[in-house]
Amino acid sequence: MLSLVSTSSRRLLALLTSALLALGVLVAAPPANAATTLTYNGWSEIFSDGDLWISFTVGGDEASGTMTASVAGKTVALEAVAGSKPQQYAGSLRGPFPTGTLTVTGKLVAGGTTVTGTGRVAVLPARRYAAVGSSLTWGADPLRAAVVAEGGTVTPSAGAVVDPSDPAKVRYPLTDLVKGVGHVQTGGTVRYASPRRDVTLSDVSWIRSGDGGSLRADATYRHPGQPARTERGVVIATAPVIYGGGDHLSFFSSVELAATSAGSRVLGVPAKAALGTARWQVTLAEQPQAVGGRLTLSPARTTYGRQSRVTVAMTRGGTYAGGSVTFRAGSRALGTVRLSRGGAAVTVPAGLAVGTHAITASYKADYSPTTAAARASLRITKASTVTKARLAKKTVTRTQRAKLTATVTPRGTSLRPTGRVTVFDGKKRLVNATLTVSKRGRVTVRLPKLKKRGKHVIRVVYAGSSSYGGSRAKVVLRVR
Repeated sequence: MLSLVSTSSRRLLALLTSALLALGVLVAAPPANAATTLTYNGWSEIFSDGDLWISFTVGGDEASGTMTASVAGKTVALEAVAGSKPQQYAGSLRGPFPTGTLTVTGKLVAGGTTVTGTGRVAVLPARRYAAVGSSLTWGADPLRAAVVAEGGTVTPSAGAVVDPSDPAKVRYPLTDLVKGVGHVQTGGTVRYASPRRDVTLSDVSWIRSGDGGSLRADATYRHPGQPARTERGVVIATAPVIYGGGDHLSFFSSVELAATSAGSRVLGVPAKAALGTARWQVTLAEQPQAVGGRLTLSPARTTYGRQSRVTVAMTRGGTYAGGSVTFRAGSRALGTVRLSRGGAAVTVPAGLAVGTHAITASYKADYSPTTAAARASLRITKASTVTKARLAKKTVTRTQRAKLTATVTPRGTSLRPTGRVTVFDGKKRLVNATLTVSKRGRVTVRLPKLKKRGKHVIRVVYAGSSSYGGSRAKVVLRVR
């Protein structure tokens, strides 16, 4: 797979040219004659939304005058590169470009003579995803120094590793980005722990703004005399300017970070402290890294009226994914939650109907159009109930009507049952009543007059409903 590395700004190559001019590396072309030839040696492959670095080498006699280059209807003035032997002209042209093989035409005008040369550049479809191996390297310098001095440790995990070229820095794997906007999102977790402090950083991201931007992270921290706190998306540091460079095979950007007031609080460092250099190397790919998800229900089988907890873990490459997850039970939305260290959770409400429900967690990346889904099944059965019966008077005469109150209580939930309650004298049905939500599980009825003297076993039967199981109770009524 051909890999191409993103520029964090389309002004990068133009700024490089301006800098070379300012330093005197680029100068006006020397005198020339008509025996001049032009050979293209600029970039041969680019992406359609990238910039094109153009360079021509002058062959034969040296040339003086002005030189331009054009491709796909766009034209740029080129400058002579000072000290180059043979003479070279160079410049950059801003994209986007149509895909396919394009002709780059260079034109040198000197002393009334025009010399032309051509080259070819393959323009590939835009690549929008961070490829495996893309990373952000940062050391949180003053925090690390303090932890080490206090006899503590710096422990990367979840895909973050110690940078092989600089053990004082940690390499976070890139999981998402948008080339044109400059967002860089990483996975990995790093814990800075000593007897005096404990700080864990995860979901580190760089958000581009103008020529600079901000470094953000989820942070869990505890400092002397303070309880542990967790903050999400806190702006740890800012940088006014991005420094970067590269060509069609490699690209990097770096920033010098200074702690914000929030960063000072979270990291436990002085206000506006220098936090070192953050540097990222980005390789672009045509397709995103695969995102996988695992959905866990606790419990996976429950009774009506009880809540269940749904937890999802989203992974991307060798680390966790960043972004957000929308949970659903069938077509019913349960909520959208931002991932933290690749995890998110919601509570399934108590009133979900009896039956089997398809629980889904639909993932969406923050910046790129990457999506994924995880699924599981939640089984909800009827809630059991307990029925109790109470007589207003345990003994009545044959001319009196007994008063009975039936109470139906569901187990494991505070939701109110509904359904039919039937009262029997032995096997003989005496009266029916209906439980509604407003009755709060209780119904009071008047029994008909009973002519037979003696003991009557009064049975109260709750038939249940679509959400509740049935139950029964009995009391003894004496008739004089």
